[in-house]
Amino acid sequence: LHSIIPLLREDFIYRNLPKLPSVSRDVAFVVDEAVEGRCLLDLALEKDENLLECIDIFDVYVGKGISDGRKSLAVRFTYRSATKTLTDSEVNEVHERLVEAIVKRTGAKIRGLEI
Repeated sequence: LHSIIPLLREDFIYRNLPKLPSVSRDVAFVVDEAVEGRCLLDLALEKDENLLECIDIFDVYVGKGISDGRKSLAVRFTYRSATKTLTDSEVNEVHERLVEAIVKRTGAKIRGLEI
């Protein structure tokens, strides 16, 4: 405990709780096993979409229904505006751009849509 106390920071940064709701969209991308999850997150973040508040991988699946050498990465995109409640069309427009960028750059397929 004595070794940890000096590491504690006293300069906490507090943020107000958001006043407006967030909107989440989940997508499962089927990618080659060699593709790292961080790659998908970085591709979305480099698009610099103002409404994208958070992006997380919440599931990795390999097994029945997924081809050998492939894996499914389930990604949750969270969107929020600081000034207004977002409409579905506003979220969908940004979301489609992000998903399209990931698909183009990684060769991913959307799980459930692959033929």
